[in-house]
Amino acid sequence: MPDSPYSLWINALTDKIGQAVKELTSSPPSPEEIANSISMQEGIADISSSIAFRLAKQAKRPPDEIASMIASALTGMSGVESVTHEKGFVNVHLSRGTFSKEVIRHILSEKESCVSSSIGKGKSVIVEYISANPVHPLHVGQLRNALIGDFVSNVYELCSYKVERENYIDDLGLQAAEATWGYINIAKGKADSAYKFDHWLGNLYVEVNNRMADEGIKEGIASTLKQMEAHNTETARIAREVSERCVTAHQQTQSDYGIFLDVLVWEGDIVRERLLEKAIDILSKNGIFGTPTEGEYANCFVMDLDKVSDLPEDFKGIKDKIKVLKRSDGTATYAVKDIAFHMWKFGLLPNVFNYREFLVQKNGKPLYTTAESGKKMNFGAVDLAVNVIDARQSYEQYVVKIALAAIGRGDLSRALKHLAYGVVDLEGAHLAGRKGTWVGNTADDLLKGTEAKAAELITSRMKLTDEQKAKIARSVALAAIKFDFLRVSPEKNIIFSWGRALSFESNSGPYFQYMHARASRILADYKDEIDIDKVDYSLLAGEQEFALVKKLALAQGVIEKACREFRPNVVTDYISELSSQFSKFYESVPILKAGNANDRDARVALTASFRYTIAVLLRALGIEPADMM
Repeated sequence: MPDSPYSLWINALTDKIGQAVKELTSSPPSPEEIANSISMQEGIADISSSIAFRLAKQAKRPPDEIASMIASALTGMSGVESVTHEKGFVNVHLSRGTFSKEVIRHILSEKESCVSSSIGKGKSVIVEYISANPVHPLHVGQLRNALIGDFVSNVYELCSYKVERENYIDDLGLQAAEATWGYINIAKGKADSAYKFDHWLGNLYVEVNNRMADEGIKEGIASTLKQMEAHNTETARIAREVSERCVTAHQQTQSDYGIFLDVLVWEGDIVRERLLEKAIDILSKNGIFGTPTEGEYANCFVMDLDKVSDLPEDFKGIKDKIKVLKRSDGTATYAVKDIAFHMWKFGLLPNVFNYREFLVQKNGKPLYTTAESGKKMNFGAVDLAVNVIDARQSYEQYVVKIALAAIGRGDLSRALKHLAYGVVDLEGAHLAGRKGTWVGNTADDLLKGTEAKAAELITSRMKLTDEQKAKIARSVALAAIKFDFLRVSPEKNIIFSWGRALSFESNSGPYFQYMHARASRILADYKDEIDIDKVDYSLLAGEQEFALVKKLALAQGVIEKACREFRPNVVTDYISELSSQFSKFYESVPILKAGNANDRDARVALTASFRYTIAVLLRALGIEPADMM
């Protein structure tokens, strides 16, 4: 796919500036530094560069003198009306007709690919997300994980990466053992079919935790965990069955939210396929790993953080620098399982797994799972791995990065990205799994409640059949939830508010669906086909028209920035700015009722460009654009 005209133009401008300043200093700015100094402006100029300030001290010249020299070098550049300088800034005034033509022709030619980028072409990435313990329904915190992971995967695909969407299932952890013990000893192997399985299991899990003061129960759970790890026991078979039923119920929730995956990787399969032993064999060849023969950690396989030369700041205040990877009784900790898993992700360990089809998702796409028997498939062995994991797990993620660096794969340590996110609460609720405070506050409950509120709102706005109302209420509810969860920088905590999320008047998912619908109605009433070769783009030189053109030109760069930084709020902020600019354009100039056909055609082409762009951006957030609101 071609780069956007703005990207190409910025590259040309960067080269021109680089040529103009290369003799000023012995350490001229890099193309990246020059590009970062360039920004789209409103008012004084269309585009400005502050690079003269970066060079002034080294060149021992005033910034405005350097800016003057750069401005002279840019005069006559294609697409530029004029170049000025003021107080050290280089100010570029674009040829509005030429720039509008390039931007709009690109969007209307590329359509659904209008913001796509080639920056990831030839690269592959695993995005691991959700990864909820299979013991209760997905609560709103885990929903945030799922929505962020879905967004990151969507953006990577827009940037031409080959994306593997992966869910890691911790079926051998203590929580899974507690749920399995309860299933066998309290429920006697029978679930209440009146409930969705994950909701039923979650209540059972809470009951088990309420009984944990009984030492006999603790011993029973410990025994259950040991039998689960043995794999060939009846308890292990039941545990996997319980976990799979819970994960299937999770999939129902995910599909209701339009979230679809490629593969499930089970911790039990990692252990059964002996990836841990393979990983430990590689780790043991490095000096920071070893097995003490005496003291507190005798006969444990450990990582000694005191032997790490470039220990991250987060670890330097930790009192105990010994990280146990394998206990003296031979049982593995979560840390070594995670290290082995990431060695597999990066192709350092062989793809020994068998795979089978777990289920077919609502979008028709099969979901595969690692399994004891099945077929070989090409999962893993990627260039980049992104883990969407609670910010409270940052320490564990650093341990994996340190291990990769210690075995001489600093490149892979850097290629492992932890996308940390803060906790989520609903208005008036604070959620915790073991205490069962998620009851009534699950992802299922949130969608059901938001749909009901959305139905009330749209009934007051539109006359609809029951079928239409149900369809639009679901679409509006999903838009409300997704935008409200994604509009905040991931590391920050959020409190979900129905009033804010369901607003049709301002910064919300339903509002931006409405903006798309407004553009759709204009295009539906336009009776002719848009001929991009016959549009007179010079007619878009007015302030509101050209301001919208400039904002549209930034879309591909926004997607690339979101891809690099893993921040959905980069896209939500841009959608807000873009919609605001479209609203100003819509309210200030007539479109279909323009004074002549040429004005009308040019403004319709601009409207269509907005509609294509916002549609792609909303879908990146997992929000389906609406044509009727």
